[in-house]
Amino acid sequence: MKRDKNVKNNSFTAVLWGIFTAMVISITVFVITAGIMTFAGGFEEKTVFITVYITCLAAVLAGSFETAVKTGERGLINGIMVAFCYVIFMVMIGYIILPDHTLGLKTLITLAMSVAGGAAGGILGVNMKK
Repeated sequence: MKRDKNVKNNSFTAVLWGIFTAMVISITVFVITAGIMTFAGGFEEKTVFITVYITCLAAVLAGSFETAVKTGERGLINGIMVAFCYVIFMVMIGYIILPDHTLGLKTLITLAMSVAGGAAGGILGVNMKK
């Protein structure tokens, strides 16, 4: 019984570490992209959204992969947990930065892509562990 509790604690800390990793990757890429956009200018709105989608997908994939490698089990579940928590944190940060932001189709697309990336990263991470 003690072993089960230890596994749950390891999964929880691994998921937190995966979320942290995804957030650091996203924030880093977003700051670099914002700097490029500030100095280069002339980017279309479509290009910005594509960059956001690719960044979210890659960040969640990396965070979920790391979580699954650390736990070595339940990669799909842990990966989806990382994805949901990541999107919740990103939406919360969005509301802090832009209080009049509304949830819409773009948020749902980001959620769907993040869940797919989280599931894929979790599955790949568990399989790399073996």
